[in-house]
Amino acid sequence: WFDTIPGDYSDARFNSVILEHLFLWLKGEAQSFWSPGFFYPAQNVLAFSDTHVGSGWPYVILRWFGLSRESAYIGWFIAGASLNYFCCFYALSKLGFRPLAASLGAFVYAFGLPALSQEAHAQLNNRYAVPLAALYLYRFLNDKDLTSAAWAVFWTALQFLCSVYIGVFFVYLATG
Repeated sequence: WFDTIPGDYSDARFNSVILEHLFLWLKGEAQSFWSPGFFYPAQNVLAFSDTHVGSGWPYVILRWFGLSRESAYIGWFIAGASLNYFCCFYALSKLGFRPLAASLGAFVYAFGLPALSQEAHAQLNNRYAVPLAALYLYRFLNDKDLTSAAWAVFWTALQFLCSVYIGVFFVYLATG
């Protein structure tokens, strides 16, 4: 009934604090994005971890509409899982998979139990840019189309903004 926060105890709190800091910074109530007050006196510490710059927009929108921190957090998690599904479905469809195969593949990608975001690390949930980056990288490697290369770079950069860890892992996979 949407009354449980996804993630383990410490990660969920950290993600909630970072998302709320992003919201307050966009409202103009936080002085510095990179130096949240809860890290005082250390400066520019937020650059060492996930900032949720690429994934925090659902949270910010829900908070602007008046939802509580907890409800907006759950909405942020649901939006990430939904985007994972739809972006993967789109990528698999564009690769020539039929609708049933694309929907099953997207379901496993978005909601599979082995995903760390399902168990403890909710910040790893937002990986929706990976299938799109992979799609355009595949197109570039096959067609040598620079537009596809540009899109692959765009989606990879967005993934870094969503989760730096998933972005690094994708680059390792793509260049390995």
